[in-house]
Amino acid sequence: MSQDELDNLRRRYGLDLQVYVQYFKWLLNVLQGEFGQSFQLNRPVKDIIGERLGLTVAISLSTLVFTYVMAIPIGIYSATHQYSTGDCFFMSVGFVGLATPNFLLALIVMFVLLKLGFSVGGCSLPSTSALRGAAGREARAGWVLRILTADDVPDLHAGR
Repeated sequence: MSQDELDNLRRRYGLDLQVYVQYFKWLLNVLQGEFGQSFQLNRPVKDIIGERLGLTVAISLSTLVFTYVMAIPIGIYSATHQYSTGDCFFMSVGFVGLATPNFLLALIVMFVLLKLGFSVGGCSLPSTSALRGAAGREARAGWVLRILTADDVPDLHAGR
């Protein structure tokens, strides 16, 4: 590549400007919703984000709903049957979910699903996106379960 081509590229991408000027130009563009052009896909980054935003929101909301649908009944059961076998089981599963890093839990779930014959490959397929959300669901369910149980035991025993 010739020196003229390098100079043109520096000018095109603003690399010939001072660092603080580059930063403020970038910040102004981001505040206006302009994230630039993807080098890999040769498309505006804003469009790429927009394509994936709907699925991301759907996964996040389904994760939230799943967490509470599982944790509230288990928390109520654990609060009303304190120290029973079921309570100990659910609390153990909850603590293991809290103690296991999300990335490791995701790898374990992916491995198990792979052994069961499910496809776990790809980056933006709905099936794998939902799988990535599963690890977070398990960890949050344990956290919500523990909070609900700890807060509700005195009220349930008092008959309120």
